[in-house]
Amino acid sequence: MAQTHNSLLATTGTATINGYSGTSITTITDGSGLTLQGNSTINFSNQIQNNMAPRQVQVAVFTITRDEDTNEINSTTFVKELWVEQKNGTSIDLIVAKKLDKDFDPETTIIKVLSTVSF
Repeated sequence: MAQTHNSLLATTGTATINGYSGTSITTITDGSGLTLQGNSTINFSNQIQNNMAPRQVQVAVFTITRDEDTNEINSTTFVKELWVEQKNGTSIDLIVAKKLDKDFDPETTIIKVLSTVSF
């Protein structure tokens, strides 16, 4: 039996349509071309994030070395962990690059967000 809600269509199985989550759904389609089949799970949070509000972001910075022939990562080295302020949706990479200054090489530097505190 098909159920529709907010232009989402789910057929057979169990689905919670409001919030876009479901498991064991034969087919789920949202009208935009997204189709899940079989034992699929889709989760969607409808929380609105205000990109204009300042937030503190904890990041970890690593450097990597790559194999010259295969371009695979050979090793990683932890550089530092720091908190940065992100305003107006500014790129975390740009903020960290400015903090690291000459120590930042975009070819070998990896930045991972550990946590975020929003205000």
